Amino acid sequence: MLTEEQERAAAHVNGPMMVVAGPGSGKTTVLTQRIQRLLRYTRPERIVVITFAKKAAREMQKRFAALAGENVAERVVFGTFHAVFYRWLREWGVLDAEVQIIDEEGAEKLYAELGWDMDNVPAFLLTNRDAARRYEREKRRRHMVDFEDLITLTDRVIGSHAVWRQYDYFLIDEFQDINPAQYRVVLQMVGAGTVARPNLFVVGDEDQAIYAFRGSDPKIFLNFSNDFPGCQRVDLTWNFRCQARIVEAAGRLIHFNQERFEKQIRASKEPGPPPRLCMVGDEQEEARLIRQYMGKAKRRGIGWEEMAILCRTGSQVRRVAAMLEEAGIPYVSRQQPEAAEKSAQLLIEQDFSAMWTLAHEEDNRGAYARILQFWPTLRGAGNVHRVSLGESIGKALEKQPVSAEKRRELRELAKVLSRLKTMEKTQAYEYFWLQTGYGAYAIRRARQRGLSLYELLRQMRQVKRKLEGAEPFGALVSTMHGAKGLEFEWVWVMGLVEGNCPHGEAKVEEERRLLYVAMTRAKAELTLSYYEGSGSRPSRFLLESGIMRPRAKKEEK
Repeated sequence: MLTEEQERAAAHVNGPMMVVAGPGSGKTTVLTQRIQRLLRYTRPERIVVITFAKKAAREMQKRFAALAGENVAERVVFGTFHAVFYRWLREWGVLDAEVQIIDEEGAEKLYAELGWDMDNVPAFLLTNRDAARRYEREKRRRHMVDFEDLITLTDRVIGSHAVWRQYDYFLIDEFQDINPAQYRVVLQMVGAGTVARPNLFVVGDEDQAIYAFRGSDPKIFLNFSNDFPGCQRVDLTWNFRCQARIVEAAGRLIHFNQERFEKQIRASKEPGPPPRLCMVGDEQEEARLIRQYMGKAKRRGIGWEEMAILCRTGSQVRRVAAMLEEAGIPYVSRQQPEAAEKSAQLLIEQDFSAMWTLAHEEDNRGAYARILQFWPTLRGAGNVHRVSLGESIGKALEKQPVSAEKRRELRELAKVLSRLKTMEKTQAYEYFWLQTGYGAYAIRRARQRGLSLYELLRQMRQVKRKLEGAEPFGALVSTMHGAKGLEFEWVWVMGLVEGNCPHGEAKVEEERRLLYVAMTRAKAELTLSYYEGSGSRPSRFLLESGIMRPRAKKEEK
């Protein structure tokens, strides 16, 4: 059953429309319902639905399949900007089937191979033309394109392909996160300037625009009706996620922003406990208090997976994660590790991948060369360059004149590879750590990079989780950015002091939006904490939200 607002949006057929969808307002329901109704007017393959995340695209397609059936859902074009643009570039012959698409993680692996500090790579490429050219050459040599290439290529050629004739309806979710390059492509995609009233349906919330650091510009959403005259607008103002007192506090906070649509978000749920405010002496006391309250919530029946601790910075995430690790509380961290940890994880992945590859491709010289880096006693065990292509490296090297010690090492490697070949990948990963001597090597390398044993083991587990492909279990510990799109029964937002939130010299309106997003992740219980002393002052946002009361001024003598 749709609300009146949702019904108006879902029933819209022709011409541009913008839907201003507050947090927890059921926008995915509106999108899937509208797609189903559009099937009365067109075929499913003539509908394009674009999101900003693969997970969101899969979830939307899954929910639409529940309405219209798997066969119909598979014919609708669901995908991220990059996935949809890649599809078209293939259709137009700009990219061939051999091209490898690398995501952010793939780009980081390439940076690491080029020997660059991954924390500074983006700025490095912008300021160092030689490095940028080297990166582009390396991508071309390996037949790779990254996400930015997909946007650039599509922008360059889409004008020669009347996409708006191939499709009848375009729907874009999270439109507040669009950047200027993507928007240029969208305008050509829908035939703006050619088609009188393009069938473009966008859903967004400027109050949740928090990705300016990635180039997103919420003004594109705010000015949408100017770019598309005659555009209809619907506001989804009911919040079905959060209890009323959380909605009220978040609403008071965001009302202080100037660059936004004026609207009043209402709660469909009855009031629950008011947001709790905790003042602590320092960060260590804050972490201990979080652990204490998590234990109380667990005893009340709230599962770990229904809890989230949200921080402004990655260093806070790491501190809280270490505290939970020490307490034995299961947790999941969405925070990207620091450069050294990230590099360690990449190296572990690459080292294991070399062993796994050589176990299944006995003639892979690249894999063997990588193994030599962490199996140093093998060095000098014959000349790999004398091995013929297609020939087993181990068997070929044993035929070459080498010492008895090197021959023993080669036979040991052959045994390890033989065992790995019979195992599942996750089982092989454990064997790789425990039986090949890799663990001792990894510990030495970690110490050289300034990583603790705890940090190394954490990266080891992260790789295992990826290999297992399973959703990790536990309370979420994340930056506020990383929690967008999620919801929890119990949320703690920590470190709300001036200089941290709002952060440094950052734009206050975006910082306010960031806290608004964090607060509206909580369905039932919300706690905010700050510390005073040593120059720390509570965040102005606590007063703006009404969660902190103004302090009485001291009377003058």
